[in-house]
Amino acid sequence: MRLQFAQAQQNWTVEDWKNVVWSDESRFLLRYSDVRVRIWRKQNENMDPSCLVTTVQAGGGGGSVMVWGMLSYQYGPTFLNNASSTLLNQCHKELRQL
Repeated sequence: MRLQFAQAQQNWTVEDWKNVVWSDESRFLLRYSDVRVRIWRKQNENMDPSCLVTTVQAGGGGGSVMVWGMLSYQYGPTFLNNASSTLLNQCHKELRQL
């Protein structure tokens, strides 16, 4: 798909590229980690504080932040934190009209 895109635009001019808007979004977890933690301990150390890891249960808090950003020739970089889907849809609608 990337190769097809590149081939389709290989003859574009700088003026053509000035009309392109690049965007992406990412979710960042505030407390919870998706990575499993392994702790090695002896059999009688199961409740020893040095062998315990604080966790947040699913749905129990920590939260996340959605970050959306775009880059264009006309507007430069633009970032939205905790962007709602309604706000993103409105931005996409306005960008399509450019």
